[in-house]
Amino acid sequence: QFMSQGPGIEATEGTEVERLLGYYAVLRGLSAEEMQAERAQQEQAFAYSRSHTDRLRLVCVLSLSDVFTADTAQALALLQVYFGDQEPQPGPMRTLATLLWQVLRHKEQRLAYAELNDKLHEALLQQEKSLVARQSMYQKLQEDLGNQKVLTNAMQKQLQDAIHAKEHQLALQRQLHKKLQDEKRNVRKLQEKIEQIQDIEKSLMEKERTNNKGT
Repeated sequence: QFMSQGPGIEATEGTEVERLLGYYAVLRGLSAEEMQAERAQQEQAFAYSRSHTDRLRLVCVLSLSDVFTADTAQALALLQVYFGDQEPQPGPMRTLATLLWQVLRHKEQRLAYAELNDKLHEALLQQEKSLVARQSMYQKLQEDLGNQKVLTNAMQKQLQDAIHAKEHQLALQRQLHKKLQDEKRNVRKLQEKIEQIQDIEKSLMEKERTNNKGT
């Protein structure tokens, strides 16, 4: 009998490798509950015998497991013994181990591709959301910029009006300053004339006193 009896599994005849291939084919038809029971049975059988046959049967079960990451890693670890140089391995068993290794690696790559595809899809969705958000933000910025331009133009007009008013005020101040300077000059000239007149009057008064003393 090629294996411990599992639900719905019958022994087949032929070489050990042929029996393992047949076992793998039968496993593919098991339900999830039957697969779980078969896994527990093969883990127990391998832990007891540590034989190549039980090792490869357990790898077959793990390779068909739905729990991909942990079970695939365990199955690949079990196959490492066939690719080392510590002891010679049976030729047909190593060939089957190589085949199972390739199946597991292909499954691993397929899931990695699916995960990458999911990540890319999610990244595209996030980029689309980000693009929509940026477009909304851009529209708001455009509106804010338009409002800012209106406000800036109004402030510039107010500033220009204030500058013109200040320039007009400065022009008036310059005119008043010029008039004040002219008035100051006129006052100085008038003061000088008054002083001249006062000097003449003083001189005449002195002459008159001198003449009065002489007579």
